[in-house]
Amino acid sequence: MSTSRTEKSQKHYDQLAADYDNTFDGRFTLTYNRLLCEYANLRDGDKVLDVACGNGRLLSMLSGKAVVQLYGIDISDKMIEEARVKLRGDFRVGRAERLGDFATRFDLITVCCAFHHFERPAEFLEEAYRVLEPGGRLIIADPLPAAPVRWAMNLLFPFMQSGDVKIYSRRHLERFLAQAGFCEILVRISDKRAIITGRKP
Repeated sequence: MSTSRTEKSQKHYDQLAADYDNTFDGRFTLTYNRLLCEYANLRDGDKVLDVACGNGRLLSMLSGKAVVQLYGIDISDKMIEEARVKLRGDFRVGRAERLGDFATRFDLITVCCAFHHFERPAEFLEEAYRVLEPGGRLIIADPLPAAPVRWAMNLLFPFMQSGDVKIYSRRHLERFLAQAGFCEILVRISDKRAIITGRKP
């Protein structure tokens, strides 16, 4: 039986968890963490859910902007173990499209360098919309290289062990969020990195 991309991602990040920040993946993602933080306008008391939270680094950075309640979900139990050691919050092992275990609604949901790993991105966005408070926001940071590079990477992904699924075009990302019900959708491009924001009405 073939291994799913999600299972590949889980195995890949389990192997990196103990020293993630010093790995290639960790260093690559740090720039996206910083960029996402620039667009996270937080208020004291906000409930923030980071989907594919890894070892909690992004949530740690966001907690420096305001006194917020931290929540995280990741398919890697090893990453969740690291997050629980580093931060006080509600961290759970689970899939991006299954957020119902959290008995709360969120003011902000973030996804950093992980959207292209999701096998069912439309289901994730529908679920994210459902668990956001009215007026709550979604911020996604993900690579957005030039079209020829994106096409080549997407062709290679099935043969890689890191579990990547697909890098989407700007138009496709906007359509995804619109179909899930988000409004005020905006895609900002910075040096082949995309920040996608949307709000639940």
